[in-house]
Amino acid sequence: MSDLKSLFDTRHPRGNLVSDTLSDITAKYAKDGHKAGTALVATLKNDEEPQDIEIKKLWDNPRNQDVVKAFMTNRLCIEAAAGKKEALEAYKKYAVQDYFYLVDWVQFRALRAVTVPRGDFNLDDFNTELESVANATGYPGDWLKTCLEEIGLSKKDFEVERTIAELAYSQYLQNNAHSSTWYNLHVILIGCYWAWSKLAVELYKDKNTQTDTIFYKTWILPNVDCTDPKNPTLTSSAKKLSKFLDEHVKYMTSTLSNEDAQALFRATFRLEVGLFDSGFDKVTPKPPPGP
Repeated sequence: MSDLKSLFDTRHPRGNLVSDTLSDITAKYAKDGHKAGTALVATLKNDEEPQDIEIKKLWDNPRNQDVVKAFMTNRLCIEAAAGKKEALEAYKKYAVQDYFYLVDWVQFRALRAVTVPRGDFNLDDFNTELESVANATGYPGDWLKTCLEEIGLSKKDFEVERTIAELAYSQYLQNNAHSSTWYNLHVILIGCYWAWSKLAVELYKDKNTQTDTIFYKTWILPNVDCTDPKNPTLTSSAKKLSKFLDEHVKYMTSTLSNEDAQALFRATFRLEVGLFDSGFDKVTPKPPPGP
């Protein structure tokens, strides 16, 4: 079983992953050395490169090439990476909407916990999901700090309304949290974990990418594992999501589940592109308080 506790915890540097996991295992199995050893071996084996079996079924599907291409060539990321001024300004507006998205995403994570498959005597996945929700609340604050200290935004820049694209994405997450399966509620995150990292790796390797921009420093680099700068790979969180989907595919129990995953994949990528594109839209200031 994958290390679900750190599945979406991107704040840990890759170098600290094993020591952090060891501490968790030691605490959990303090009275049972055999279980601790078994858990540690399983976790270390799980640090192998993922095969991306389930993600590639969707990513490589001919039916999905239109949304994959639109995502990988979206205007904001391509032009901001190249250092184009208009795109870099659009990225700042996008960063504000991404903060709003993260706030809504935490709520989605809380709602998703209700869908965890569990038995009366095996609550491990359920407990892990709840711990993960608790950790998730720090992400919006981390991104807000990045916006203010690195991207150059002010708190006044956040006094705007959510764009239609952000509202649509948020509502999409909330609606599916009530209607989709636990497994498919991880499929829905392929766009903002695995695909983000895949696009970032491509931009990192692109000779046209400018390395002195806020986009490079705050979007490309955080979404790439540069342990070996000459051989960049996907981030640990992207890899863990892929492993999770491969290891828990048993929950994809029917043709209907597969069709739902296909629909979720397509809609998610369309929403991702829409949110990127919204950076070029004119912002709507929040109205003054009052009746």
